[in-house]
Amino acid sequence: IKNRVESPRWPNSYWEVITAPLQFSAFNVGDNNRPYVENPLYTSNKTDKKAWEHAYDIAGQVLNGKDTTGGANHYYDDSIDPPHWAKQETPILTISYLNRLGKNQAIFFYRL
Repeated sequence: IKNRVESPRWPNSYWEVITAPLQFSAFNVGDNNRPYVENPLYTSNKTDKKAWEHAYDIAGQVLNGKDTTGGANHYYDDSIDPPHWAKQETPILTISYLNRLGKNQAIFFYRL
C-alpha cells in the first residue's frame, strides 16, 4: 500500500489506495473480512488480538521505512485463482504460511 501511495500511478493517500474499488477485497462492501478491517478486535478473540498486534507492528516498521517486499505494489494469496495481471508476471517475493486449517499457502508479491 505504501508503495502505491508513493507512486504517481495511484492516489497519494492510504485511504484512497485501500478503498479503491476492487483493489483490496477486505474493504469491499459485503466481503466477509470487512468487519475485521472496520474493527480488528471485534471478536475479542486472543488469536485475532495477537494477529492485529503483529500487523500493527509491521505497519509501524513500514511507515518508518522498512520494505521487505522489494517495492511490490501488487499481491495475491494462492487461496484464490491468480488474477489476470499475475499470470504473465514473476513474483519478486513469496511468503509461505499455514492457514487456519493447517494447509500450506503462499502470498505472491509483484512490482508492476
